[in-house]
Amino acid sequence: MSAVEVFPGVTVNPNVRSGRPVLRGTRIDTAFLETRFMAGEMLVSIAADLGIGLKFMTGEIENSLRFEWGIRQRTKAGRELRQRVLDAG
Repeated sequence: MSAVEVFPGVTVNPNVRSGRPVLRGTRIDTAFLETRFMAGEMLVSIAADLGIGLKFMTGEIENSLRFEWGIRQRTKAGRELRQRVLDAG
């Protein structure tokens, strides 16, 4: 089965990371990115550490955070994540 885009820049493939949502074209799961961002890391730092380019930093990473927020929108953590994405963007 091929990857299915579930959100802009976020794909799911049962053969990649056990079907967890990942950045398009990578094996980097969105929950991992959310954890690092919520721990206070800047998007530039995350992108540099993972060896991905500015395209991912400005687009796919932000979209992955929005995707994770959408999953958790009814929780306090989801509201905090949404505010951090809005503030960073």
